[in-house]
Amino acid sequence: ARADTENTDFELQGLGPDEIQSQYAVNQIVQSFKGLRMEDVRPASTALDSSGRIEAILESFDGTQVRLSLFKQGDQNLARLKAEYEAEAEADGLEKKVEALNDLWSHWVYVLPDYQVESIFVTREDLLQQKEEQKEE
Repeated sequence: ARADTENTDFELQGLGPDEIQSQYAVNQIVQSFKGLRMEDVRPASTALDSSGRIEAILESFDGTQVRLSLFKQGDQNLARLKAEYEAEAEADGLEKKVEALNDLWSHWVYVLPDYQVESIFVTREDLLQQKEEQKEE
């Protein structure tokens, strides 16, 4: 999260900057999500095994949320995107914006490169500063 649009750094909620390994790694999660690069696209009718699905949600200050659902199929990362918005959001044109995004995305499944998936779906533990005794080992 970040408090406002002026701040360029994101924070892990509930943790201070001295508790994370790398500010760059935290910022990279959002930057990778915002700058998705698709390697390929397939029709939405592509069958996906939802048992291994993981999700990431990016929420903007205007109340728009973009949900990325990731599915593994063989060695490929397949993703579906869906936009939503908070019902209490009062932004002008937000409903039309969300409808337009979903109209565009709902017809497709996207193939994402491994490096982007690894940047977005990093665990909280991987971002934490190692304790001193673990560093010594």
